[in-house]
Amino acid sequence: MSEQIKQQQPVNKWIQTIFWPISVLPSFQHIPKHSTGDYVGRTSPLLGTAFAFWIVAIGAVVMALIANGVLSQWSWRGIETALSVTVLFVIVLYIAGFWMFANREEDYPN
Repeated sequence: MSEQIKQQQPVNKWIQTIFWPISVLPSFQHIPKHSTGDYVGRTSPLLGTAFAFWIVAIGAVVMALIANGVLSQWSWRGIETALSVTVLFVIVLYIAGFWMFANREEDYPN
């Protein structure tokens, strides 16, 4: 039975790492418990990246709706360029967060 759990654990870590923007959110609950330790120092950059990811992702969705004419009252010239840049930021933030989350999980396993 314990061998089966050990085999499943890496898969769960990869799933958590792939979905890091959601997996990192429970870390907010642990910050008050570990305020004097290094937990805050190693978690704050990841939480900042998660906030930035969600803000830029929501912005990308809004810009996609504007570019497709769904929100035509907010239309402006150059929306396609702005959308391309926003999508690029989403990708970069995802990769940065993926890397930070994977390193944190490797250095400090649950």
